[in-house]
Amino acid sequence: MWGTTFGWNHGQIDAFAQRLEADRHTEKLDRSVWFAGVEHDGLLVSAVMAERLTLPGNDGPIDLVESTEWATRKGHDGNGYTPTALAALNAQILGDLADSPNGRPLIFAECNFTNRADRTGSSVGMVIPSREYASQVLPQNVVVGDGQQPHGYRDFNLMVLPLKSQQAYYSPGQIDHILGMINSEVTT
Repeated sequence: MWGTTFGWNHGQIDAFAQRLEADRHTEKLDRSVWFAGVEHDGLLVSAVMAERLTLPGNDGPIDLVESTEWATRKGHDGNGYTPTALAALNAQILGDLADSPNGRPLIFAECNFTNRADRTGSSVGMVIPSREYASQVLPQNVVVGDGQQPHGYRDFNLMVLPLKSQQAYYSPGQIDHILGMINSEVTT
């Protein structure tokens, strides 16, 4: 899925898998990469990931977490698989960083407007920030193989998971419930 859409090769996927495995053995607060996927009939049909970068800020460090590489296998779209994977991804991130001395992370995504990935982000509580100072769309941002014509560069919207959504969608109890379903391999 990531090869076709985002240009990943087998070496990059293997390196990412190794990073994930290494991060599993670190303290939660030190994790910097997350993955969530949805299987259907033994086939991975949706996959998402996130990476963290901690930057200095006026009031102390801030954790920026980019939610990215949202993909659903062709023929499986429209079944809610990517929102399910995103909710699991957000629960992992917020669960791991719940006690961070840096406060809640800023989870953001660049969403392909051409295929309306912003609708998927909205379904898990993400919002497009106000356009008070500059236009929101990042034109000519990146080439993706999303099957849309013409092939090539796509416009993207920046989306964030604001504190209000984090509290509404991902309370500690909700995070525990989502993570419990993941750990129990509950499927729908």
